[in-house]
Amino acid sequence: MSLSQWDPKLQRPNCGILITDGFKGENVRVFPISNWTELDVWNYIRRHNIELPSLFFSHEREVLEYEGQLVATSEFIRIDETDVISKKKVRYRTGRYDLYAAVESGASNIDDIIKEIIATKTSERRNKN
Repeated sequence: MSLSQWDPKLQRPNCGILITDGFKGENVRVFPISNWTELDVWNYIRRHNIELPSLFFSHEREVLEYEGQLVATSEFIRIDETDVISKKKVRYRTGRYDLYAAVESGASNIDDIIKEIIATKTSERRNKN
């Protein structure tokens, strides 16, 4: 492994304490929210009244189903003649519609998203446990 490649499996555990006794020349990476769940992130957004682009909220959009995932139609997606395109109310759990699948949703505001997250069984971010 070259010195410029980062391997997260070799990273020291983040125990909420900044370890300052590293080796000479060693870089220290700090990930203050690495143990947050998706719900933690949305509660933080609500608490601090952070504005978000509409991509995070539900809109009717053209999507196709691919391997159980809803994929946005765009210039980045090759559409085969067998693909079925439909309009669904979806939102994106990340800021990238071109890289990640959408989720069916009626959530048009942050409180609705928080209610959905509490009710859902899957998370975009890992759980604390």
